[in-house]
Amino acid sequence: MSEGVTGKNKSRKRENIQDRFSLRWQAEKYRDRFLVGRRRNTHAREASALERVFEPLGRVDSIMDVACGPGRFASVLAAHCRWLLQTDYSVHMLHLSREDHPMQNGAASYFQADAHGLPLHDRSVDLVFCHRFLNHVADPAARLKVMKELARVSRQYVVVSCLGLPSVLRVIRASLKNLFGRKGGEVSVEVREFLKSAEEAGLVLQRQVRIRKYIESGNFLVLTKK
Repeated sequence: MSEGVTGKNKSRKRENIQDRFSLRWQAEKYRDRFLVGRRRNTHAREASALERVFEPLGRVDSIMDVACGPGRFASVLAAHCRWLLQTDYSVHMLHLSREDHPMQNGAASYFQADAHGLPLHDRSVDLVFCHRFLNHVADPAARLKVMKELARVSRQYVVVSCLGLPSVLRVIRASLKNLFGRKGGEVSVEVREFLKSAEEAGLVLQRQVRIRKYIESGNFLVLTKK
């Protein structure tokens, strides 16, 4: 979704993203990508960084994972809270998370929802976690809307990932995609752009936790409410 997309085209782009995992096999294919090869290493690196996010925070009562996908981080999040809420637009993703990462003693809830309008009251959970989803939202207005929703339902913390590349690497990556005829994927949104949206949503940066070792924009941003 490019920043130049407006109106009907913008709505169509959003529907395409939502329909991406409308079938069970599509959700399974996405889950399986992170079980082998370099993406398995990516998952291990992201999970390790997420553990570091919680080191100074300690245990909280409730966490909501927005756009949780197949629950890749369910076990990490559940270890740091009493109650884990997992939400995704794709019901198949929720089914996979429930099947692959069962929670003991009913410590998890699953519900289908659109991140642009979460069906929760204000200040419903202690911490809201959102990984990768915002990196698919290039339109600043749409990104701000989601960020405001994350802030609205949180009592204290919002943790989001920023995986955008620096401008020089953006150009190289775009050139390689054009060369090999590849389309789609994550949008390169830099940290400063995320922080601008966060500030407008009433959030302030507490700290950054590096995900990628050598690329500054690969971070978890730990935000708190003003």
